[in-house]
Amino acid sequence: MSELTEQTLLRKLQRLAKGDSLRARLLRGGAGSLIVKSLNAVIAFLLAITLARTLGAEGFGVYSFILTLITLLAIPAQVGVPQVVIRETAKAQSAQHWGRLRGLWKWANRYVLMFSLVLMACAIALLFLRPSWLYEDRWNALFAGMLLIPVIALANVRAGALRGLRHIVIGLLPEKIIKPALTLVLILLVSIFSYSHFPIEPWFALVLHMGAASLAFMFGAYMLRKICLLLLVRWRLI
Repeated sequence: MSELTEQTLLRKLQRLAKGDSLRARLLRGGAGSLIVKSLNAVIAFLLAITLARTLGAEGFGVYSFILTLITLLAIPAQVGVPQVVIRETAKAQSAQHWGRLRGLWKWANRYVLMFSLVLMACAIALLFLRPSWLYEDRWNALFAGMLLIPVIALANVRAGALRGLRHIVIGLLPEKIIKPALTLVLILLVSIFSYSHFPIEPWFALVLHMGAASLAFMFGAYMLRKICLLLLVRWRLI
């Protein structure tokens, strides 16, 4: 009896998730987001273990501190633009206004990049005001991690554009799955092939994180471009 009830419930959910209605999109997006976030938790756990073993307790503490600080600095760099992009992208898509979409995304990227560079310049200036800081490992790591500020901010703008286009799961993939997975792979490869000759320092782990974030950003940009091309073809056929 319970198996029959479960099968009936599954069939009902499958029917509800089909089609292009708002309820179907919400169900698909919610289920996809849950899967992505669950995988992210697993990958993040494996990455934390690998970094702790590779960097040691002190090095891992420096890496975590700098990454948290950089993530916080990236918030004011975005100045609320991703939320505007989500809302205005959805409006422009509903109106099938390609010119408005292009203008919005160019403005958002330019605005966020400008604020990111200003924040980076201010943070670097603070480092050079105290030259003694430059000889400490954590500040060297911070200097290396500064490059992540524009990447994080621009990635959130791109994710906002994908969410506005109703591709929630694709918008989550680069930051939640691809970036941590690539970071894990890069850390493992470097630790396996060069650990005895070149022990990994926190600043170098952040450089590897930067490389993974850049590759994830390029994947997200590629997916956004591909979705836009499909939209243009669809609009022209209507």
